[in-house]
Amino acid sequence: MVRSRTPPRGRRRLDSEQISRTLVAFGRYPEKCPPGLHVTADNAIYLNDFMEAWGRHRGLSALDILDAVRVHMFHDTDPVSLRFALVNDHVGNMMIRVHRRSMGRRGGSSNLRCLSDRPWTPRENGRRRLFSRRPPMVSGLTREE
Repeated sequence: MVRSRTPPRGRRRLDSEQISRTLVAFGRYPEKCPPGLHVTADNAIYLNDFMEAWGRHRGLSALDILDAVRVHMFHDTDPVSLRFALVNDHVGNMMIRVHRRSMGRRGGSSNLRCLSDRPWTPRENGRRRLFSRRPPMVSGLTREE
């Protein structure tokens, strides 16, 4: 008997990327939220509300949601900026805050800068082109021994 590689019809397990994309869509675009799910002014979603409105109907647990947030917490194009943050409110309820889109994906400029005043200069090393920080050359100065 030959087994099909196609998933069976009906309920199938969502992967972490699909969960992450859904959280991003609901957090950034509250008008896309299902009834009963509310997004706060700072783009945060209560985990319990998300589970009731969306997760439980798809056979997911709170740990599945938190694992997806952990795996996809940083933007793919900018490993420094956060996509999600986990925060607690004053009572202790867990919230997932969705941050704005990373500028790197749409071709915008990054706000990361080199804080050194020394210029980058190319240096050849075999086939790879490396960059090193060399102090700028100043003519007319000699080293006194």
